[in-house]
Amino acid sequence: MVKRKGFPEINDIVVCKINEVTQFAAWCDVLEYGMKGIIPISEAAGKWIFDVREVVKEGEIRVGKVLKIEKEKNLIHISLKRVSKDEEKEKMNEFRREERGEKLLELSAKLINKSLDEAYEEVGFILIKKFGNIYEAFKKMN
Repeated sequence: MVKRKGFPEINDIVVCKINEVTQFAAWCDVLEYGMKGIIPISEAAGKWIFDVREVVKEGEIRVGKVLKIEKEKNLIHISLKRVSKDEEKEKMNEFRREERGEKLLELSAKLINKSLDEAYEEVGFILIKKFGNIYEAFKKMN
């Protein structure tokens, strides 16, 4: 899964995988940062709902906006309703490109008998810092 160091910023758009849904909240993994997230019922939909299950299902991949970060708990509060359709589409396209870049990094690492984690530590995070993401770095090498 695509990796980023540290924490996202408030109002960043992130990709989440829904793990558990209760009546009042959905719990998710924030895929890029490897952290847990919570989507409260008040931020799950732009309309009044009685149960979060009306709009979110377990296993779904969703795009959300970061509202609050609890660093001591490694927990990110996320809103689904504050993400426009254009932002959602753009973020998913970006995320897919980043997944392709990560796959290229993984294949390159295998050629020199390294793991993906080692490749991230040695060059991946440097490429992200310099080019914005690994896919752009590989693209510029051509």
